[in-house]
Amino acid sequence: MRADGLFEQESHNVLMYWGARQESATECARRAQRLFQSLAECDPALRHWYTRGHTTRGRPGVPVDTKVLAPLEEEMLRGRHWTDRNKRVIEELGFLTHFWNEETPALQITITCGAYTSTPNSCILMLRGGGTTSPRLLNVPMLARLMTIMVEAWDVDHGLVSTNNYTLLIGRKDSGPVGAGWLTYVSRRQGEVPPMPDGVRIESLGEHGTLLVLPVEGFTADNAEHVALAGQVRQRLMNAGLLELRQR
Repeated sequence: MRADGLFEQESHNVLMYWGARQESATECARRAQRLFQSLAECDPALRHWYTRGHTTRGRPGVPVDTKVLAPLEEEMLRGRHWTDRNKRVIEELGFLTHFWNEETPALQITITCGAYTSTPNSCILMLRGGGTTSPRLLNVPMLARLMTIMVEAWDVDHGLVSTNNYTLLIGRKDSGPVGAGWLTYVSRRQGEVPPMPDGVRIESLGEHGTLLVLPVEGFTADNAEHVALAGQVRQRLMNAGLLELRQR
């Protein structure tokens, strides 16, 4: 941690959210399979994934064959939530799974799906800075492609590309959602996107929704202009009621 309480290494994350949606382990596994197969077409760094183990502690993981549904379904079932006392499955909390790869530093995907509570479902892709993959992945065209893949796989309501430090900054200001970042996605189900500040690019993601892109490269919480512009986008989306996830 730095003296200001932020991380020394700022990492970018693609965070996608959707509201309560009850789905089985098989249904979630099919969505995860579509996600991984589409990611594999984007970049070599996104082709091979592991579960369990721990990349930073030298504990070997289990390779995930994303071409076969059964292993992904097994991981979903391993990620069920249980009560402490009688070990009953808490169905409404859905499934929680983690995946990582052998890049340096490792990329990670965390999925919460099949939940039907007030806590949102999510798919989070952590793109740590440094290494040879950063220039290929941390640019607007690639990030937009990654968001589109995640939207199509999980039928997302809202998403953004942010950084760990920007999330900390927003959390210090209020308890509301981070809401907006370098790129921001809003599903058509959420409502009509209001006019945006000058320079913010508004793109259609076909039948799915709208993508908002800040006119910056290398979004960082250390740049006051980046933070201010993302804050303006966030405020407009909040005022329009577009950051409240819908139950389905």
